[in-house]
Amino acid sequence: MLAIFAGTAQAAAPLRPQQGYFAPVDKFKTGDKSEGCDAMPAPYTGPLQFRSKYEGSDKARATLNVQSEKAFRDSTADITKLEKDTSKRVMQFMRDGRPEQLECTLNWLVSWAKADALMSKDFNHTGKSMRKWALGSMASSYIRLKFSDSHPLAQHQQEAQLIEMTPKFREDFPIGRIPIPSHTSCNCAAALPPPCPP
Repeated sequence: MLAIFAGTAQAAAPLRPQQGYFAPVDKFKTGDKSEGCDAMPAPYTGPLQFRSKYEGSDKARATLNVQSEKAFRDSTADITKLEKDTSKRVMQFMRDGRPEQLECTLNWLVSWAKADALMSKDFNHTGKSMRKWALGSMASSYIRLKFSDSHPLAQHQQEAQLIEMTPKFREDFPIGRIPIPSHTSCNCAAALPPPCPP
């Protein structure tokens, strides 16, 4: 699939995020009024075999299975916390510009990348969907940092490269046509996921 995509990508026009992703940080605040950095959820390295909350439903999948939903939420709690907190802190950073907000976000993403989290090849349909949604959501937040006119990642090139070169980002989101702005030195466009969750 990647080979086919690469062939079509060469002939296609470059993609670029929507204009909002280039927005600068509103303000750069200092002081100790930030919410701090919560304890990082443990990187999820187990099998992506999750129960569907519609387990036992018919083909319409319109009947909620309460027990299965609880099992799903319990087993994916760490993934969900990473996704939601990443989105929350990026929004806070783009509003307040506190360095600790950015550092916390990057530390979490780097730690999960180094642990090869979400890389299991043992997955079912629900697990694969959960992985794609979580990566897509976090990617949408990360691209705000990547393309912001404030260039918040300029001093964090090593962390950025580790995050962007995560194999699952390249496999699930094989988009290599988003141009890298001149303010960044690493050449890893193929690792960038799409601007919006799938």
